[in-house]
Amino acid sequence: MRLLFLLPILLGLAGCAAPNYRTVASQYESVGKLIESEFSGAQFFSITHGDINPFHARRIARPRETLDAYCTFIDKGEFRQLENENVLLGNDAVNHYFGVFGCYDRNDIPNWLAKVTIKRGQYQERYLVVEEQAILTYMVEKALHRGLMVEQRQQARHARDTFAARAREEKTVGLQVCTADNLFGFVQQVGGDNVQVETVGRAQMAHFGFFYEIDQKFISHKIQATRWYPSDMWARCSFR
Repeated sequence: MRLLFLLPILLGLAGCAAPNYRTVASQYESVGKLIESEFSGAQFFSITHGDINPFHARRIARPRETLDAYCTFIDKGEFRQLENENVLLGNDAVNHYFGVFGCYDRNDIPNWLAKVTIKRGQYQERYLVVEEQAILTYMVEKALHRGLMVEQRQQARHARDTFAARAREEKTVGLQVCTADNLFGFVQQVGGDNVQVETVGRAQMAHFGFFYEIDQKFISHKIQATRWYPSDMWARCSFR
């Protein structure tokens, strides 16, 4: 019988007691620290007769389930699978655990992204790898591969470069700032590599890097949220 039907049973049998993902997640101050401590090394797993080795079933499930617990219980966010990696063709029960995952707040702003993927060794053996994804990099790549026309791709690259350069600039209280995916607001506080931003809206129906072009006419969706972010998630812009 294929693992598609057996995976839930195998997860219960592979090992002694089922892990408490929420307890594991609660030990870390950030998802980056969690990934570094719990999943720093590539983890071997095998496939036999077209299915995951049943003794490795929990090893496969653990990254997604731990990330889900961190998002849901620690960050109080919504956990989403943004991309599905087709590790085993047609085996949704396995592919469910691989891909790009994100944790979003109530304003649809990503707190963090992480990727669970496989890498092959010298002799084609398989290893599970967990990496934190840079939010900006992911957004740019999605924009550039969304079937845009050549001119639009050039605009997207220009917007990316402009954003990246401005994101590295020193920020001051009161500065108008925007994200690569068109959130906009004001800097409230600056603390080291982080800034507190009062988000006031997002440009609707606008492409990547909209605020880094010359002509700006847009309809905005109002957002009222103030929180701390990595400084390089925001860059100087003008939206008034």
